[in-house]
Amino acid sequence: MGSVDPSPDGRLAFVTLAKPWNWHAQPPVTTGALVDLHSGRVLHGGELPVSGAHWAAFSPAGHQVAVVGDGGEVLLFDPERWKPVAPTANPNGPQVQYVTYSSDGSRLL
Repeated sequence: MGSVDPSPDGRLAFVTLAKPWNWHAQPPVTTGALVDLHSGRVLHGGELPVSGAHWAAFSPAGHQVAVVGDGGEVLLFDPERWKPVAPTANPNGPQVQYVTYSSDGSRLL
């Protein structure tokens, strides 16, 4: 698993990284990267404090990313500083699979 989510201005992408697919069980995705789409450079990268990160969504302002883990954990993350901006939440258990922000960025759906 893994995801690629472009920033609202199209300048950056937040990528959750998966190991190459094989016939065996995949380990949980625990790493990510912030990539400059114009230069192809990785600006930040490393471990994410959520296991099985399989979906990410930039906020409309582009200052934060919501990352969803396999167990339904939701991580609000500052990709520029490469650190969480709030404690990890688990609003609905494993039913949470995807997230998006409201158009004004005031709510996470």
